[in-house]
Amino acid sequence: MFERLDAATNRPGLGKSMVVETALERFVNPAPPAERLVEEALDRMIGQMTRLEHAIAIIAETVALHARYQLTVTPPMLQSHQGEACLLGERRFKILVEQVERRVRLRQPLIQETIDRLGRAGRAAHEAPSGTSKIGAQEQPDSKGLSTTAAGEISEPNAAAGEGGSTASFRNLPNSFC
Repeated sequence: MFERLDAATNRPGLGKSMVVETALERFVNPAPPAERLVEEALDRMIGQMTRLEHAIAIIAETVALHARYQLTVTPPMLQSHQGEACLLGERRFKILVEQVERRVRLRQPLIQETIDRLGRAGRAAHEAPSGTSKIGAQEQPDSKGLSTTAAGEISEPNAAAGEGGSTASFRNLPNSFC
């Protein structure tokens, strides 16, 4: 062992005490084995993939439910009205894409906004005096497409593409399921 230490420290700038000190440090505080580091990294990635899989399942189910609803409630259209409907659909789709881009850029998921709003509404209804509810402030879209309540609460992005651009307008449409 002494001969190996002597051979290892035969280079300039590398002394026996430095090699012994490094060896003792590694012996006293061993680095985790590479397998454990790889295992921890894989565990993190599995967790991320599981969360991603869950999010994609929610998205797929949401799209499927929306498609089923839309296909169920949309009445047939006369051929003479289809051109005008396509132009209206194109304008609405452009608005939708702009809103999606804004929400993605600002990291404001509509599903989380809705969950938060439902939580606030549940708390407000629970805390309201008997027979009254604190729910029901009308949303008003501002010039940026954000909706604000009449009571002056925090501005929130709206999700409707057309018909006034607010979720309150959507609720008043005859075909809406709210």
